[in-house]
Amino acid sequence: MSDDYDFRHELQNVPWRLVEQMQPQPFKTFRTEFHMSSASEHTSTYTTTTHYSKQYIQTTKTSRTENGTTIKIPDDQQSQSRWNRDETDKIANGRPPDKHTTLTQIIQEPQTWGSTMQFTEIKSLKRVHKVHEGIGTESITDLAGIINPYTGERMTIREAIANRILDVRTGKIVASPDGTQITIDEAQRLGLIDTKIAESLQSPCGIREDGHDLTLLEAIQREIYEAEHGFMDPSEKRIKVNHSTTISQAIDDGRVDVTSGTYTLENGERIDIREAYKRGYLLQHTEVKLQTGAVPLSDAISQSLIDDRTGWIVDRNSGNKYQIDAAIKCNVVDGDVREIVDPKTDNKITVIQAIDKGIINPKLGKYILGYEKLTFLEAKRRQLIVKPKTLKEVVDDNLIDENGKISSPLHQTALTLLEAANRAVLDVDSVESILDLRTNKYVTLSEALKEGIILPDSRFRNTVTGEIISIPEAVSRGYIISVVRKSIFDVDGFQPPDKSDHISFNAANAKGYISKKNNGSLLISKKSGKLIPFTEGVNSGEVKPEVFEMLSRPIGIVENQKELSVLEAVFRGYIDPKTGNLIDVSANKIIYLNEAIAQHLISPEGAAMLNSLLNLNVSTKITRTLVQRYVTVTNKDIKQEVITYTEALRLGLINNELQTYTDPVTKEAIPIVQAISEGKLAPDTESSEKSNHGE
Repeated sequence: MSDDYDFRHELQNVPWRLVEQMQPQPFKTFRTEFHMSSASEHTSTYTTTTHYSKQYIQTTKTSRTENGTTIKIPDDQQSQSRWNRDETDKIANGRPPDKHTTLTQIIQEPQTWGSTMQFTEIKSLKRVHKVHEGIGTESITDLAGIINPYTGERMTIREAIANRILDVRTGKIVASPDGTQITIDEAQRLGLIDTKIAESLQSPCGIREDGHDLTLLEAIQREIYEAEHGFMDPSEKRIKVNHSTTISQAIDDGRVDVTSGTYTLENGERIDIREAYKRGYLLQHTEVKLQTGAVPLSDAISQSLIDDRTGWIVDRNSGNKYQIDAAIKCNVVDGDVREIVDPKTDNKITVIQAIDKGIINPKLGKYILGYEKLTFLEAKRRQLIVKPKTLKEVVDDNLIDENGKISSPLHQTALTLLEAANRAVLDVDSVESILDLRTNKYVTLSEALKEGIILPDSRFRNTVTGEIISIPEAVSRGYIISVVRKSIFDVDGFQPPDKSDHISFNAANAKGYISKKNNGSLLISKKSGKLIPFTEGVNSGEVKPEVFEMLSRPIGIVENQKELSVLEAVFRGYIDPKTGNLIDVSANKIIYLNEAIAQHLISPEGAAMLNSLLNLNVSTKITRTLVQRYVTVTNKDIKQEVITYTEALRLGLINNELQTYTDPVTKEAIPIVQAISEGKLAPDTESSEKSNHGE
């Protein structure tokens, strides 16, 4: 072959995006926590934790890695059979995964603080050349990062190969105008190629041939060679198939004769369907399964997953609808949560028990109250379907009286704290909502009772100072919080024009405060109609940065070769923020996540992200603003230092027996309550502040 061979034509045939898509992705974990607070006197602080993990199947003793995927190889035939059987059960219609089939399962398990998702993929082991245009972000081959020694300009990999700056056959780069070539490593040290591009060229790209993982550079070498000569499969001596398709698409394209069962090649030759599959012209159907954990019935109602007419439960992932008993069996609804009020006993029972007792009628999809048949939404509105509450929710809902007694499920009798826990009015074990001041960590009600933080007579004990206060007072100090499940679109993060407390995206949007301008703008003045971009609102405090950060995350939906953020997807109509459903904009209809993944409308990771953002556990607590009072004294400067209760205790300024605080400046002993009211002593949840006041 001549040294002057022009690669431009062949470079058009290199499946760059395929090479990038086949690059193995590493084990990836992200954890996001955000806290939202306000400077108002009575505010709410939201704490949301999202755990997301992406894991590949790992082997026990022996493993084989192909195309960047680790596959289990059990030690014996029995485990091999069991593993195959387990995998068969995971595929619809009992079809086991084969070398052409991709199975993706995302399992979301509810946890006390946030939701954890285990992402498991079984990728195809067959090297199939199928390019999905518009899928993915900017390719590494399109990044400018190689210096042209003749002009000094930065070039992409494509341009460098086409202009013979990068010689893919030798793996060297032209370093100077005289044509001197150096290795990629040397070029990296001299700054002639970006580190990211150099590493990508020399890293495995996910293609495996002859037991060897090809680097991106080697993959490009192979593709150019094949473009010149035509690649002969060494094992089968057949020309490689570069364009595979499904049988449905082949029928639509007229390549498959449905009468004779033959497939027509580009040269006019006809082969039978089995041979077309064997050669790789036809692909077997690819299934992608997204499965999230079961949710309580009350959460399903809140998330609009109930069909209003039939009362059936909708699976957000598959779009399947189930009667409630079937939804429990299919792990869509958690049937073991005590969230159904039994009107005969004034007690709360599980959904399964309610079905057995006839309180929930699966066929009607109704809650049966005497002669009334209530929809699930109406039953929830009447507090007949309600999850166990935290102590803060009990206080917020005025269900606790001045004696510490808590209303029963039907509000007919007053219960002690332990009775309320026994009847599932209170959450006992699932939500960590009570602060242990010794460790500064929140614990469950059962743990708080065990440690003496919550007393059976409905009082809170400070485990550091020994102070005992009422439950409402503990709530007001931020010692007891609530935890609720919300969509990111329902988390308060946007300040209305009247500068009142922040409201959610959905609330702000419904009132006309949200605009699509500048990828999201907020109305700050009704009179003038002035809008500011969300980014500016973050700086001014009118948009909560934590909420904006989550709404700005990429969501796996690609438009014009660019991956959209959550906000962009909402503004372009791909996501309905009210329900969280994905919308097929071409047909203007809801498309459920499994089908959307199969049609490449959203990536599996994007679908997992969306599910996570629709199921955030948001904690709310009250924080009190400390009001400091100062007295002007002639000819004297007073330095007033506010320290926390724990710090004062450490310094020996607290007398627990007398419940007094000694002012470190005046050495005067005053009651602790007086010290707090005068601004000399701050509760432990508030930060120490220092201020000087002079004449």
